[in-house]
Order: sequence, then C-alpha cells, then structure tokens
Amino acid sequence: MKRKLLRTALLLSAAGLLVAQRPAQSPVLMADDGSIIPAHRTIHRKNGETVNWSRRTTGQRSWYVKFAQSPCKEGDVFGSENGRTTCTVAVACRNTGDPACKSYKYSSALSSQSTLHDPDVIVDP
Repeated sequence: MKRKLLRTALLLSAAGLLVAQRPAQSPVLMADDGSIIPAHRTIHRKNGETVNWSRRTTGQRSWYVKFAQSPCKEGDVFGSENGRTTCTVAVACRNTGDPACKSYKYSSALSSQSTLHDPDVIVDP
C-alpha cells in the first residue's frame, strides 16, 4: 500500500514538472570579435520568452548588447559590464499585424567601448 502511494506521488510530481517546464532556449552566441554568430543573428521569440547571450569561446566572458528600442522588460542594455544577462520579451504582440510584432534591432560587442555589430530579435505572436 505504501509503495503504491509513493509511486503515485512520484508520478504526479514528475508529470507536474514536465507540464510546468518550457523547453530550454539556447543562448545567442557571440564570436570573438563581438558579432553574433551567423546562425543566431536573427532569432524569434514570443512574448514572455527569454533571450540570453553568451560568448562562443569558453573562458571569454565579456560581452555587451544594447537595443535601439527594447522589447525587454529589464531594459535596453545587457552584458557582463552591468550583470544583466537575460531579456524577458514583454511587448503587446498577440496577433500577426500587431505593431509590437516586429524586428527589434540591437548592437552587440565585446564591451560598450568596442566596435558594434547589428543583429536583431524578431517578436512573433
């Protein structure tokens, strides 16, 4: 009887965790010159999803991102200099054609003083 209850409790817990978790999104990778690698230059996210950046080279940690118009609830500047590493998309993009459903340009670099590059985040409904 105890075994059956324990097994049921474990199954319910596991099922709850599976339902509650979103699939993990890979970080946007930055190359050694501060540019975003070609495969990540344009990414798609939905409202409530996150964007994280990371350096492609292990051990190289500095990076900088600044949005011209930010879709992020945390602000418009991210990077190793200020400790902001996650952008949570927070715009009113519910249906195709909504004004907030668009491409958000940003600049990427190794630091705020480095050469800037121009990838984008596209917010989808």
